[in-house]
Amino acid sequence: MKVDKLMDMKYCIANGAVTNLPSCNERIMDCWDKRDGERVFMMFSISGMKEFCAMAEMISPVGPGSLPGWSKPGCTG
Repeated sequence: MKVDKLMDMKYCIANGAVTNLPSCNERIMDCWDKRDGERVFMMFSISGMKEFCAMAEMISPVGPGSLPGWSKPGCTG
């Protein structure tokens, strides 16, 4: 997964949550639904960094809400 700004990554880490565009959430939920008891991990990068900078385990399905303070409009999860 990719975030646009370093501040977005820091926000995700501080709040223990991430938010995405609906099309990305659909792909994430497809992996979640097919996991068959397996753990789901996501790797994160910041646009323009050309490297991964964080990893997180997905512990619940994507939620319908938004994160207050998130910089990119139209994102949920």
